[in-house]
Amino acid sequence: LCFTRWDVLGAWHTAIEYAGLRVRSCIVWDKGIHGMGNTKAAFAPQHELCLFATKHGFAFPAGRPNDVIRINKLSAADMIHPTQKPVELFEQLINVTTLPGALVVDPFAGSGTTAEAAINTGRHFVCGEIDYSHFTASNKRVAARLKVLESI
Repeated sequence: LCFTRWDVLGAWHTAIEYAGLRVRSCIVWDKGIHGMGNTKAAFAPQHELCLFATKHGFAFPAGRPNDVIRINKLSAADMIHPTQKPVELFEQLINVTTLPGALVVDPFAGSGTTAEAAINTGRHFVCGEIDYSHFTASNKRVAARLKVLESI
């Protein structure tokens, strides 16, 4: 799964297929409200695109999901990363593409949404982040989630 802007969609598609995967679908995340961007000469962006790619032999574990997902984006006050996605969105994507106990990998972990969603859905995770401040914030977020689960 690779979230992308419309203007670089083709480049990501090419790179993903060059890496040996096959792009199968383009998912639309409807954010519920629009973002900013160019307010004078561009339409107000209310969605993001996500390329879905697999290796051969993949099948959805629980039936074919829809390619439009409607989950409200986070408010700016709730974000610790500029492109942070809602945990609910990632939980849904993880649930429809993997089985419990699977390994979820996110090499661009940002705020740690993928890790938290993996924990919440019973998956293992490996995440990486090059920016130290985002890496630190992500680690704190994951540690806090694990602490909550330990107290239950």
